[in-house]
Amino acid sequence: MGQATNLCFAALLIFYVAVATNGQVSDQQAKSIAEEATRLATDHGKTWPLRLLRREDLEDDLFRFQLTINGKLQKAAYFYEITNEGYFVLSPNERIHVSSEDGHFVKLVAVSVATGEPYLLFGFKNAALEFNRLVKEARLIISSAGDARRHVRFCFVAISDLGADRLIFSRMLLKHEVEDYFFYHYPEKKAERLYQKWWSGFSSSKLRVPFARGASKNNLGYEAKMAAITGSPQRTPLLEVWTWQISPEGFCQIKSVTTIYPRRAQP
Repeated sequence: MGQATNLCFAALLIFYVAVATNGQVSDQQAKSIAEEATRLATDHGKTWPLRLLRREDLEDDLFRFQLTINGKLQKAAYFYEITNEGYFVLSPNERIHVSSEDGHFVKLVAVSVATGEPYLLFGFKNAALEFNRLVKEARLIISSAGDARRHVRFCFVAISDLGADRLIFSRMLLKHEVEDYFFYHYPEKKAERLYQKWWSGFSSSKLRVPFARGASKNNLGYEAKMAAITGSPQRTPLLEVWTWQISPEGFCQIKSVTTIYPRRAQP
């Protein structure tokens, strides 16, 4: 961001913190902050409609591991999923349909309930750093491998997979996702041929895939692994293993992302 943008951003925070009542930002105030922060970060002017959907499921995921103090129970943040396309009703007599020449975007912004500070997550450049800033404010406690396994899924969704459609939990799910991928990108006959080739090669490889999203304790907290699928420029689905380090305070760091199949994408 440029200097002017940073000044606008700071003014935005000061304004909304000032109007927060009883030390707590309201849903409507947080929604306005998330919208304005997105406009500043994406250069979408005031006249470009944005749609915001509150994601209470993600709020629950963050709250699950918050340090709780009796008499001060409060979720740390609001979460909003933001899109830039679709139908918008401007008045009972006027509607518009917006489509972006640069393509549809989906983004995620969290807003602190206590201070009104926004955290730019999925769809933004520094999502992983922003996630850990949010975690620091929220004050989490990760006290077991099971906690780490659940928390890292939340982290992955918040910064890399908002639709939760890349995570692979079983061999059967992988089979369906690969099939859907090919039939989405290719005509039926070619899709069937490519899918059978991919699945046959994977099955014969006997790869050990961490479908169960295992986690184990280490000196820094916990290490967790998960399987995910992604596309490639050659329009071939790639099966990846993500390895994470999770601290007892809930900070998440990507240690490695390894493509295990196919080693080289084939068109």
